[in-house]
Amino acid sequence: MTRFANSLIGFVSLLLGFNVVLLACSNQSAAEPPQIIEGRSLCSECHMSIDDLRFAAAYRLPDGTEGLFDDIGDMVKQQLEDNKLHTASSWVFDFLTMKPIPVNDAWFIQCEHITTPMGSGIAAYSLLENAQKAATAHEVRVVNWTDLVNQQTTGLSGLTKNQHHH
Repeated sequence: MTRFANSLIGFVSLLLGFNVVLLACSNQSAAEPPQIIEGRSLCSECHMSIDDLRFAAAYRLPDGTEGLFDDIGDMVKQQLEDNKLHTASSWVFDFLTMKPIPVNDAWFIQCEHITTPMGSGIAAYSLLENAQKAATAHEVRVVNWTDLVNQQTTGLSGLTKNQHHH
């Protein structure tokens, strides 16, 4: 082989390797929530700093667009106003551990006695048992993400335990 052919093969191999690295990185970031730095990241809705991960939420659209929220209720509001969010990967943070949870794996309670940054009173839990304990303590029900969004459209937020269903 000529030196040119060897150089060309080397260059093509380098490009292919670089593309594999880029694809691996982009797939990894799609599976993880956007980075939120407490006290520095700003809410996409109200532009206040996100100071408490227990109530934070985030999404990433397929095109890479991200949204950060200081209150889960802000992301619910955004979901109701923007149909594009139905295609987003979305996360909330566990009230007890502050670890991210995909919204479809989370359990929620909403209560006026839970003080959240924008007053939604919504807290998320990764474990149903923890959500049930909190719901019992606050006399509210546990809901999933779909029910949480739906109850905001029907005005049923903060339902009592007597109206409990999963």
